[in-house]
Amino acid sequence: MGKHVFTAYSTSAFYDFSKTFTLTISAASKDSSSTTTDEEKSFYVGNHLYEVTGKGTVAFLGTSQKKGTLTIPATVKNGSRTYKVTSVSKYAYGDKITKVVIGNNVTSIASQAFCGCTTLKTVTLGKNVKTVGASAFYGCTKLTKFTAGASLTTIKAKAFSGCKALKTVTLTKATGLKTIGASAFNGCKKLTTLTICSSKLTKKTVKSSLKGSSVKTVKVPSKKVSTYKKYFAKSNSGKKVTVKKK
Repeated sequence: MGKHVFTAYSTSAFYDFSKTFTLTISAASKDSSSTTTDEEKSFYVGNHLYEVTGKGTVAFLGTSQKKGTLTIPATVKNGSRTYKVTSVSKYAYGDKITKVVIGNNVTSIASQAFCGCTTLKTVTLGKNVKTVGASAFYGCTKLTKFTAGASLTTIKAKAFSGCKALKTVTLTKATGLKTIGASAFNGCKKLTTLTICSSKLTKKTVKSSLKGSSVKTVKVPSKKVSTYKKYFAKSNSGKKVTVKKK
C-alpha cells in the first residue's frame, strides 16, 4: 500500500490555515484503468483522487494538478465502472488553481473545500449543486466571480469570508435559495450589490448573513421587497442595506 499526501495552505491575512491529510490507497490505483475492489475505496484518474461513497457514486477528494482550470467532472470511469461524482470533499484544490468548474452531478461542496486557495479567481457551479459548505471559499483572496446553478439552496456560514476581491456573485438561476449563512460575505470589500432571485428566504435563514460585508444594496423580486426589507434590516442581517426590486 502507498500513501499520498495533499497539503493545502494559505498565508492570507484573513485566514491562517495549515492542514495536511493522508489518504492510503493501493499503489496500483493511480492507474485510471485499475479496478475498485471491496478493499480499495479510493482511486486516481489522471491527477484527481476519488473515493467511492455509494453504489455508483464517488466524492472528489483532491488533485495533484498544479495550475490552471480545475474541472470536476460529472462522471468518472475506473476500470469497467462508471461513477457519478456527487460531492467535493474538504481541501480539494491543487496549488495555483485559477478557475474551478463543478460538474452537473455534484450536489454538495464540503466545508473548507477550497479554503485558502489564494490563486483562485472564478468559480462556476454545476446545475445540481445544492449546498456550498461553511468556509468553502474562505480566504480565496483573488476570487472575483462566483456563479451559482439552478439548484443552489444553501450558502453556509463564512462561505466567502475573506474573499476581498470578490465583486460578482451571480444567483440569477438560484430561485430556490433558502439560506445565506452568518457572515457569508465577511471581508468581501468589493461586493457592494447582491441580487437575489429567490422568494424562499426567511428572517431566520438570513440572520447575520451580511455581517462584516460591504454590501450596500440587495436587489430582490418585486413581490418580496416589503418582506425582505424586514429580513435584511441591520438588526437581523447585521448590516444596514438598501433593499429594492431587481
